[in-house]
Parts: sequence; structure tokens; C-alpha cells
Amino acid sequence: ASLRTPFRKMIYNKGSVTGIQGLADPGSERAVTMIAEDKTKLIEITHQGITRLENEAQIQLWKNVSRLLLRKLSACLSRESFRD
Repeated sequence: ASLRTPFRKMIYNKGSVTGIQGLADPGSERAVTMIAEDKTKLIEITHQGITRLENEAQIQLWKNVSRLLLRKLSACLSRESFRD
């Protein structure tokens, strides 16, 4: 299932997240797709690197990732709702 579907009709802005496939299934081989410009630094953390972390650190990592993505998606959706 694609998490990209709800955003296909959106007008994308710099920094907009266009899909989060791969993060929905940690360790999968599916790519994460993003439009990322202006003050954006993408850091890849491999599955092997994550599995070396203690369980509590892994939990905190995924909480932080989900919080960042939800905040970004909320901002993008809010921006789009003002255009309608």
C-alpha cells in the first residue's frame, strides 16, 4: 500500500514530503521519496546501524522520526488548505 496516494493532487512546495514509503516498514528496501531543498540535510541510518542501538534508543529514534514527519505533513496540509 502506498502512503503517497493522499498527496498526489497536492501542489508541492520546497521541502514538502511526498511519500514516506520505507519508513512505514523499517528495514525494507523501498525508497523514501522527498522533495528536499533549502537548509535540508539528509542522513541515512542503515538498518544495521539501527539494530545496534539499545531497544530504548530505537524506540526514541522512531518516536522522533514520526514526530518530525507528522509535523511536516501537518504544515504541508495546512499550507495547501489555505490555497483551496
